[in-house]
Amino acid sequence: MSKLRGPLLSLGASGTLGDTVTYASWHGIKYAKSKSIPSNPNSGDQQTQRGYFTSVVEMFHDTDLDADDKLAWSRRARRVAKSMSGFNLFTKIYVEALVAGQDTVMLTGMKANWSAASKKVTITGTCSENSFDLKANFYNEFGVLVGSGSLSSDEAGDVDTEVDYAMLSAPTLCMVESATVGTTGSTGYLLVTVGA
Repeated sequence: MSKLRGPLLSLGASGTLGDTVTYASWHGIKYAKSKSIPSNPNSGDQQTQRGYFTSVVEMFHDTDLDADDKLAWSRRARRVAKSMSGFNLFTKIYVEALVAGQDTVMLTGMKANWSAASKKVTITGTCSENSFDLKANFYNEFGVLVGSGSLSSDEAGDVDTEVDYAMLSAPTLCMVESATVGTTGSTGYLLVTVGA
């Protein structure tokens, strides 16, 4: 790819000339390249992969993920990579699970509250599977794992349980995920509120 100063004896050019050369600009750098014809083999594997992406995008936009859920995913994504969005991280995790042939479970409306009296965190929310085993990971303000505990959804898929792990001080963040082998389900980083 060549950089240009005065393409076609002008101040700028863009588009394709004679189905052979394409002129464009990327981040203010003008360039020319031979025209490429994108390939689209439309194979079965490609259609399967596109189906995974379609399913996951629908999961993110069409499920009961509320604004707090999406904010938690954004908070988690910023810890993974500064330029990654919560949507991108959600898509990455769930598409990888589908490619690996794993079942997926959705965790929505999740809230975490640390009690000063019991020194434990109560987690509430909804799981798309009934009587499902989950794991809660707790992090300090620096994102360092400080503990974890188990919990599960009830027969209706509701989660309203105190995690069996006592902490002397409230953790800053909490992430709930599937504890069942062969199944992927996760939340973003939930802010842990402090109660009496």
